[in-house]
Amino acid sequence: MRTILKYSLTAFLLLLSCAVALAQTDRKEVRAGNRQFKKGNWQNAEIEYRKAQVKDSSSFAANYNLAGALYREGNFDEAGKSLGRLKDAAPVSANSADYYYNLGNIAVQKKDWKAAVDAYKQSLLRNPGDLDAKENYAYAKQMLKNEGGVKEVACGKNCVITFTFAKGKLKSSDYKALAGYNMAENFKLE
Repeated sequence: MRTILKYSLTAFLLLLSCAVALAQTDRKEVRAGNRQFKKGNWQNAEIEYRKAQVKDSSSFAANYNLAGALYREGNFDEAGKSLGRLKDAAPVSANSADYYYNLGNIAVQKKDWKAAVDAYKQSLLRNPGDLDAKENYAYAKQMLKNEGGVKEVACGKNCVITFTFAKGKLKSSDYKALAGYNMAENFKLE
């Protein structure tokens, strides 16, 4: 009888340790991805996060961090999809304010001002002291009001200047900046 109990207990502990090991299968890849992310190797980080997703497709860390790597690569659609996989878990997580902040950043990059305003509002409801979220919320709200009131002008190789318009006219401070690049003649002063 004691022998059976001893073997049963041993088998149970062995199964329990295997379950714990399997539950942590994505951690190795997520940590490797985090190391690559810190080095600025966005593509290598993406690869590691995707490996973690293969092992556990519902991994919050893998999906959340993958979205960050994709955002840094400029792949905003895929970053949004990656965050979209977390839409049920993220709002109740400890990272909910950051989740909505990142959704807002992705929406801004896509120039979806309504979605950006909504996301930043949710972020601020969860973390009212976040100054970046407040600034981004105000910016997105103004852009929604102007609806497409941004103009980008090429100023040379690898150089783009972004100007904000109010009611279709260039602000005087931006006009002065354009004058410095000899481009002011193409715009009307507010």
